[in-house]
Amino acid sequence: MPTKEIDRKIAVIFATDVVNYSKHMEIDESETVKSLRFYEKILKGLFKKYNGNLFNSGGDSFMAEFVSAVDAVECAVEFQKKIKTSNASSSTKVTLEFRIGINTGDVIKEKGNLLGEGVNIAARLEALALAGGISVSKSVFDYVKGKTKHQFNDLGIQKVKQNEFHAFDIVLDPSQKRSLKPKQSKVLITILALFLPFLSKGDSTVMFEFFSLPIYETGFNEMISILIKITLCVSLAIVLTATTSNIEIIYGLQKLKISPLLISILSFAIRYIDVFIDEFKRVKVAMKSRGYDQKGLRGLKPIAYASGAMLIRGYERGERVYNSMISRGFNGSIELKKREFKKSYLLYYLSFISIATTIVERFLI
Repeated sequence: MPTKEIDRKIAVIFATDVVNYSKHMEIDESETVKSLRFYEKILKGLFKKYNGNLFNSGGDSFMAEFVSAVDAVECAVEFQKKIKTSNASSSTKVTLEFRIGINTGDVIKEKGNLLGEGVNIAARLEALALAGGISVSKSVFDYVKGKTKHQFNDLGIQKVKQNEFHAFDIVLDPSQKRSLKPKQSKVLITILALFLPFLSKGDSTVMFEFFSLPIYETGFNEMISILIKITLCVSLAIVLTATTSNIEIIYGLQKLKISPLLISILSFAIRYIDVFIDEFKRVKVAMKSRGYDQKGLRGLKPIAYASGAMLIRGYERGERVYNSMISRGFNGSIELKKREFKKSYLLYYLSFISIATTIVERFLI
């Protein structure tokens, strides 16, 4: 066993890559490579100017280490401005745009490369950034605020893949100011509940009229009951998912004697959801690189082909995984190690009691 200790340090990580690089390569490979070399020369010159050390590059992506967060931010801003000026002057046949993410944190030094969460979050910030934009973490923002004249836009807490972080945009242009708030989905059952007051069960009394439409007492009471239950269920689900890990949720379902088959399906879904998302992103990139930009009914055919391809790949992969697990003794159920009882487990029992009470009240009383 190796006895050498892991070499750790605090570093400012600068991550950047080209926007829609695959699409540019598909259209004009030679000119894209020439443009990339031109911009790479500019970037490396700025790294030298601001004491940055390029430690990793792969095709269209570059990662550099800085000692100072201020230097990293100033380097990023100057690079984006030079890119914008160069693209406006049309000095190159293929104009490229870059995204930049900057983070500071604990990293591991390994064979001239840097690894760890600090590097991963920089890469996630780069993926979050706008084309021609810069996104930084809150730790970087705290270091540079008051030391630079740049305007920052607070994006709040963002989650990219498995990493959650507080992000800020550096606003280089007023058009880059944005708001990334979670989209609220419309709940169909809530909408339907609003129509219940206009319905009657048997000889129900009319409470009042709304634009000549009668509001029945039974329907009104049903609507209030449904809305209260929806609010309680959603609140409980939010508390449960926010305070409990995936493995503890599965353990709680086992303690509630839920069907082992359902628990196995849920376990596999949790395990492979990221695989499915990555597969979807690859298909999306492949479609864009082939010029897919259709809207309306004409765009349904390529989407149907892509969905079918994902379904077939998912089925084949699932079959391989299942056969591999069978060969290793899988008997259809997942056994977890015994765990100590935690207060968070009470949520499972409370949710079960709430659901059981609702069923009894709705169908038996």
